[in-house]
Amino acid sequence: MRVLREAIDLLDQDLPVAEDSATRIIPPGQKVMATLVASGDLTPKNREEIDLIQTPERLVGRLTEISGKFHVISGEIASAQGDTFSRPALMKSRGLIKDAEELEKRIAQGKDQLELARKEMRDLEAGIKASLEEIQTRVRGLSENRIQIREPDSSPGEGEGR
Repeated sequence: MRVLREAIDLLDQDLPVAEDSATRIIPPGQKVMATLVASGDLTPKNREEIDLIQTPERLVGRLTEISGKFHVISGEIASAQGDTFSRPALMKSRGLIKDAEELEKRIAQGKDQLELARKEMRDLEAGIKASLEEIQTRVRGLSENRIQIREPDSSPGEGEGR
């Protein structure tokens, strides 16, 4: 059963599978499976399983072929990544994109702060107007003369007492 466990472990691992491991482990594992099938302890479910048990070299060949393709593709990916990272324009472009995203965040924050400042200004203006009206009312009550208090944005000459 150790032989069968090694074959299962080999097939469960990620690619690539070393050719010498496949050649060394798969055929003995398939012989154990063939023995189990012959004794009736294991029943293949379909033609593919029967073929795998009867022709171990086919599985080994397929595993090594797939592993070889994996190596080729991995090399191509590494080469493409190297080319990509070695191009200054692409690196600069990535930096500019990152900078643009940061500026967009800062602009959004600035807009939020501006809107908050405008709201505070409106609240302060309303408070100032209410305070001026209250002061006018109190001063009139004290002097019984008509008094105008000049508002900050009023033209000169207004707001002088009479």
